[in-house]
Amino acid sequence: MGQDISLRNPKSFKNVHNKVEQAVTHQRRYHQETSPVRQQPRSGYTPHPARNKKRLDQFLENVEDFKYLGSVKTIDGSCSKDIKMRIGKAKKKMIELNNVWKDHNIPIELKLKLLNV
Repeated sequence: MGQDISLRNPKSFKNVHNKVEQAVTHQRRYHQETSPVRQQPRSGYTPHPARNKKRLDQFLENVEDFKYLGSVKTIDGSCSKDIKMRIGKAKKKMIELNNVWKDHNIPIELKLKLLNV
């Protein structure tokens, strides 16, 4: 209630407005400084080479997909590329262990332990 009365005064309103502007500017500046150099494009957005953004003398590259913490992130947000990549890695490991699976001297229990690892 006390703030409503103080905002009726143009000078008080201007002071509050300036403080809000400063807080928003500070928050935007902090966000820009802490955000990664490579950004994920918006869904449905077709990147254009001339529209790359510049931040602190570094250009932000628009990409179709990128790897983040071992997972593939795509421009449209789908996970099919990530799933295909994981299946491919699993197939490769199974093929590498092909000699182990065919070896009759290795007990089945040990093979199962390898499979579960």
